[in-house]
Amino acid sequence: MPIRRSGRRSGAQKSYANDPFKAIGLEDSGDEENTERSVGPSVKEKGKAKKRKRESDDEFDEDAVIESNEDEDEPSENEASQSDEPGQEEEEEEEEPAQSVIVNRPSVASSNRTGRYRERKFDGSLRFLPQETHSRGVYNPSEHVSKSMHIKLSFGSDDRDLLAVVNARSRFTTGIDSIFPTRASLDKGPTATDYGPGNTHGVYAADLEREATAGWDWYYDKYGSSFRKRQRLDNISQRQAQEKFLVKPKKNSLKVIYGPGDGPTSAQLPHHESINFGNAWKNRDETHKIGKKDATKKKGRKKTTGEAPDDELAGNESSIEETRRKNRYGWFLNVSGKIQAMSWAPNQSRMTQYLAVSVPINSDQEHQYNPPGPPTVSPAFSPSPPYPGAIQIWSFEAEKREDYITKTLDVAQRPKLRLVLCMEFGHIRKLNWCSIPRKKREEDEKDNTRSLGLLSCVFSDGRIRILDVKVNKKSETTEYLYVHSAAFTAIPSPTVSTCMAWLSPTDIVVGCANGSVSVYNILTCDTSRPDKAPIPYINFPVHMTYINNIQTGYPQHPQLISTVSMDGNTRLTSLGDPSKDVVDTQRQRMGTTHISYNPFLQAFISSDENDFVRGLSVRRFYTSTSIGRLPSTVSAIANGSRWHPSTIVGSTEGSVFILNALRRFMHSKEPHFHARWFLHEWARGKDDQTPDTVRFTDEVEVEGLNLTRATRGDGRVVNGVMGITVYDEPQHVLALEWNPNQDCAGWVAAGMGSGLIRVEDLAMFH
Repeated sequence: MPIRRSGRRSGAQKSYANDPFKAIGLEDSGDEENTERSVGPSVKEKGKAKKRKRESDDEFDEDAVIESNEDEDEPSENEASQSDEPGQEEEEEEEEPAQSVIVNRPSVASSNRTGRYRERKFDGSLRFLPQETHSRGVYNPSEHVSKSMHIKLSFGSDDRDLLAVVNARSRFTTGIDSIFPTRASLDKGPTATDYGPGNTHGVYAADLEREATAGWDWYYDKYGSSFRKRQRLDNISQRQAQEKFLVKPKKNSLKVIYGPGDGPTSAQLPHHESINFGNAWKNRDETHKIGKKDATKKKGRKKTTGEAPDDELAGNESSIEETRRKNRYGWFLNVSGKIQAMSWAPNQSRMTQYLAVSVPINSDQEHQYNPPGPPTVSPAFSPSPPYPGAIQIWSFEAEKREDYITKTLDVAQRPKLRLVLCMEFGHIRKLNWCSIPRKKREEDEKDNTRSLGLLSCVFSDGRIRILDVKVNKKSETTEYLYVHSAAFTAIPSPTVSTCMAWLSPTDIVVGCANGSVSVYNILTCDTSRPDKAPIPYINFPVHMTYINNIQTGYPQHPQLISTVSMDGNTRLTSLGDPSKDVVDTQRQRMGTTHISYNPFLQAFISSDENDFVRGLSVRRFYTSTSIGRLPSTVSAIANGSRWHPSTIVGSTEGSVFILNALRRFMHSKEPHFHARWFLHEWARGKDDQTPDTVRFTDEVEVEGLNLTRATRGDGRVVNGVMGITVYDEPQHVLALEWNPNQDCAGWVAAGMGSGLIRVEDLAMFH
C-alpha cells in the first residue's frame, strides 16, 4: 500500500517489496489525526521518540489524499512517523533476506519547488528525467560555469577556434588594448608558426590565399571582360555635376568648435574643404625615443665644454622636433549634406586610402522629380522616381614611416576629391565594397588608371547595381563621370531590394522589402539581352516584412547570413538549407537597422530598440549578450575589423563609444569598459545668413559598463517608464567605418547628419 508523504520532502522515499510492517500487522492509517511513520526521529524529538501504534487497517483512500493537499502544504515539525519497535524492525530485517529497494522519484514540479539537488552525469551535465523534453541540442551556458566550458560553448571546440581565441586574448585583452587598438599590438602580430590557423581567425592561410588569387581569375579573363563591357561611362563637366547631381548647400560654410576643453578652437569650414583638427592639441613629448646614448653625449658636452656650438644645438633641436607628434591626428571634411552611406575601399596596400561617400540631394532639389499627386503605394515598398545622385571618392594620404607596419594620417597632405560618379537611379541608400581579399596584379594599373575594386550600391528605385571603380592615378584634378549603365544590375521582382552583402567575389545576397532573400551570381547576366534582369539561383522567405540589413559570417562562416527586419526579429540562416537551418533570437518590440559581424568574437553585433548593444554568438545565437550601453538610441555600428576586435558605436545624441567585447565573451564576470571617442553637438544659426554651429567634445572618457537597467537611480526612468530623448537629425551619428586595410587598421571615419566627416587615427602611439 502506498505511504502518504509530504510534497515538501526533498529526499527519495524508500518502499520495500516485502514490507516487514505488513508481516507484523502494522499498516498505514488513513486518518489525518494520526502521524505518519518515520524512518528516524525529528530534530526536536531526538531522544524522546514515542511508540505509536496504528489503530486502523483501512485501505488507502486516494480521494482523501487529494483533498488533503492544501493541509500538507503547511509546515510541520515532524513529517514522518516511527515504528512500534525499532529494535524489532532491525531484527526482522537481519533475519529476512536482502530486500530490493525501489526509489520513487518525486515529480518535476515538486523537485523544482523544493530546490532538490539535481543529479548530474559524469561530464557535469544535468541528468534530466524522461518526462522532461528539450528542443535545443546544446548545453545551457548557465549550467556550465567553468571558463573552459564557457569558451567552448561561445567559440567552438575545434583547435582552430581555440587557437584564434588564444591569439586574440594574448594581444587585445590587457591595458589600452582592452578598449582601443594600439599600434604596438597591430605591429607585433603573431607569425603563422605561433598560432597556426588562429592567426587568420581559424581559417587556413592556404584557403585565404587561394581565394585571393584563384578566386579572382574570372576578373582577368573573358568573363571579366564581358562584365566590364556592360558598364558604360561618359565624362561630364564640373558645372553639370554641381548643378544636377551634387547637393546644393543652403549655407556656404559651417562653424566648427573643437580642441581640448581648456583651450578650444573655432574655424569656418566651407563646402568641400577640410581642417586638420590635430593642430589644436599640443605636441606629444617623445624625446625618450632619441636614445640614451645620444642623451649621455649631450649631457657630457655640456659639462666639459660649457655651451655646445650653434650647429650642434640646431641639429639636436631638429632631431627632437622630428620625433615630437600631436596628441590627435585627423581631418574634418564638410560635404554639406546628410551622410547617407560611407565605405572604405579594401585591398589598398599603398599609402593612399579611398573613402566612398553618398550624400543625397536636398528636398528642394528632388521636388521637381516627384510625380504629381500623392503616392499610391508606400515609398518603402515601391520604386522611387529616378532622382539624380552621386558617389564621391575621397583620397587620404598615409605618413611614410618605415619603422611601423601601421601607418598614421599624413596631415601635411589634405584630402582630395578624386572621382565623382553621377547617375540617375534614385537615392543611394547603401554602399558596400567587395571586401574579399584580392592580390594585386599588373592589370590593375594600366592605361594610367588604378582599380579600386567592385562597389555595390542599393538604390531607391529598388535595384542593386555593381560598379567597377577605377581612378586616374596621374590626374591632380577631380574627374566627373556619368554612369549610363552598371556592370551588373538586378531587381528582385515583384518587390524591391533594401540591402545586400558579398558572399564571394562572384556571389551576392540581397534582402528585399517583402522579407525574402535572393542570391545572385554576377557573371550570369545575359549580354545579348541587356534589358533582361538576372534571375537569382536561390530565393526564400525569411521575415514577414521589410528587411533592414543583412550581414554574412565571413571569413569563418560565409554560408551563414544574419538579417534584421521591421518585424522585430533577428534571424540567422544557413544557405545550405534555408528552410530548416534557421534560428531566432529574442524578438524586439521595434525593428533595428544595424548589424555587423566581428570575426574575433565569431559573433554578430546588433542593438535593441533603444540604447543597448548586444552580441549574438554564432554558436549561441538564440541568446544575446549585452556588451554595451549608450546614453541615447543607437544610430550606427561599424563593421567588424579583421585586424582588431574593437567595436565602435554611434548614437542619436552625437556621442561615439569604442569598446572591446572580447573579455565580455570570454569571461562574463570580468570588468568591462568603454571609452567615448567624441561628442558631436549641433545648433542651428539664428537666421539664413548665419552658419550653423557644430561643437566637438574630444576628451576621451573611460568608464566601467553597467549593463543592468534599474528602475531607480536611472535618470531616464520616470514612474517606471523608460524615456527616450529625441535629438535633431543633424546631430545624429549616421555612419561609422573602420579602415579594412592592415596598414591603416586604426583609421576610423564617422559621418554626421550635419554634413561633417571626421577621419582620425585611433591607434595609440604608446
